[in-house]
Amino acid sequence: MTEKEFRKLKRGDLLELLLAESRENTDMNHQLEQLQEQKKTLMKINAKLRQQFQQKDTELSAVLQRMEQKDLEIRELRQNVEELRKARDLKIEKAADDITDVTLKMRGVFETARKAADLYLAHIEGLSKSSEQQS
Repeated sequence: MTEKEFRKLKRGDLLELLLAESRENTDMNHQLEQLQEQKKTLMKINAKLRQQFQQKDTELSAVLQRMEQKDLEIRELRQNVEELRKARDLKIEKAADDITDVTLKMRGVFETARKAADLYLAHIEGLSKSSEQQS
């Protein structure tokens, strides 16, 4: 409304406008108070949520540290297992080499025993033939 239109209004109309404006102002103030209360409530909720997030972040950090420690332990255990496997494989290889050496030595012993037995049998046959010839 322009200033001219205001001047043309009657006193009753002006009072009605003022009353309407006053009601609107009161309603707006009431809405403002409600919004401020909602803001306070939301700020409290926000503070609680932040605290919970901080607590969860702390817990998550602790879990991550434990996971890293467990990963380190797993790596160490895997290294130990690998070292044990290598040591076992070396023992198996050494045992196989030892068995091969023993087998070769036993073969040599048996060959020597066979040769000695052959010589002994040949000697006995020789003695047997000579005793037959003498008889």
